Amino acid sequence: MATVDRMGWTRLVWEYLGQYETLSKSDIVGPSAVRSSERLQLLVLLYVFVPAWLMGVPTVLMGISFAFLQRAVQTDLDALGRRVGWLQTANIVGSMIGAMLTGLVLLDWLGSAGTLRLLVCCGAVFLALYFQTRPRNTDVWRRASAFGAIGLLVLLMPSAQTMWARLHAAGTEAVVQREDGSGLSLLKQTGGDHTIVYVNGIGQSVLPYGGLHTVLGALPALLHPAPAAVAVIGLGSGDTTFGIGGRAETKTIDSIEIVAPQLETLARMDAHRPYAGLRMLLDDHRIRHWFTDGRAFIRKGQRRYDIIEADALRPTSAYAGNLYSVEYFELVRDHLNPGGLAVTWAPTPRVVNSIVTAFPHALLFDDLAIGSSTPIVFDRTAIRERMASAFTRDYYTRGGVDLELLLRPFLAAEPRVISPAHDRRMLTDVNRDLFPKDEFAVPQTADPPISSPP
Repeated sequence: MATVDRMGWTRLVWEYLGQYETLSKSDIVGPSAVRSSERLQLLVLLYVFVPAWLMGVPTVLMGISFAFLQRAVQTDLDALGRRVGWLQTANIVGSMIGAMLTGLVLLDWLGSAGTLRLLVCCGAVFLALYFQTRPRNTDVWRRASAFGAIGLLVLLMPSAQTMWARLHAAGTEAVVQREDGSGLSLLKQTGGDHTIVYVNGIGQSVLPYGGLHTVLGALPALLHPAPAAVAVIGLGSGDTTFGIGGRAETKTIDSIEIVAPQLETLARMDAHRPYAGLRMLLDDHRIRHWFTDGRAFIRKGQRRYDIIEADALRPTSAYAGNLYSVEYFELVRDHLNPGGLAVTWAPTPRVVNSIVTAFPHALLFDDLAIGSSTPIVFDRTAIRERMASAFTRDYYTRGGVDLELLLRPFLAAEPRVISPAHDRRMLTDVNRDLFPKDEFAVPQTADPPISSPP
């Protein structure tokens, strides 16, 4: 951990850890993997040597330990089967309790670094039990050396700040991090004035605001005549939540984030390196922060919204299917007010197919899809009038966002307009709860491209 940026053979890993993007399927099986010898080396390092180094030895030792445990407990042939059963039961119960204790308690209390230290300290307990079985005249120096080695290992283990900074290819002074049982939030400052937002090690967004995430919030907010109540699944940098708050008509914004430390790291970053938009987000009294699963929040809640938006996960991330399936969009449809809009980032054609399957009406842009149960009026004049209102103009200006420049390509474009007349029987390649194809990186089939009906 401490030398990953200093050892020559780890250079590729160090560079990869500092990237915003993750490895894609094409990096592993595509033609680019054949063309690049460095990419092949990186794959071998990440998927062979690193797992073998981190998990290989402990796994082998755990397997060997079972044979020694059997030897220790099998002292009576008449109880042979019973003791095998009890030993297996103890192993299963111990694994379950250990996983629950770590996920529900230790990560909240101690974090990953502290939990690792505790596990090493637990090794001293087993060492003490071992020495209890040895003759009392066992070499004292041998005992002292064994316990001393464990103590030294605990002292040499990195702090949480150092560990997570190294694993994101940064210096400890350049990161703000916080973790608990729900996940890891880390903000990494770059050489300029930008800060990269990572969630569970994956790049999600960038500060300051003013990119696609802002558009994902601002465009639907300006498209809806009066979005009084809105919900955004996925906090990230807060960019989309900030973007959706630019209307005076908006009274409540429910921000739903599953990784609870995300808001704390943003607040800590604001105290260290202020960004105008982030400060407005943190001070906005209309925003109510909820730390839970976004889909479950919508399903269990009794509220209906004018806009429900999800901008939370890459399509191939674990559990991303929960926010890109036909069933998810149907759930959202049932929790919208009349004329309400469902909004999603549209990273794949399959996501577009899924939202069009669930909604009779849709507007499709390059990276943005909007669905509704009623016709969606894309009135550029009305949108520009709302952009020119005093509240909206002042809101985005104070946040450091040039709204006119940001939305110009979208207002100049002709979105695809989907109506009930569109033949949805063609849309066979969609995400389903029981088969989230994008999450499993299933190749896209040749469904006819979605287009406006003649």
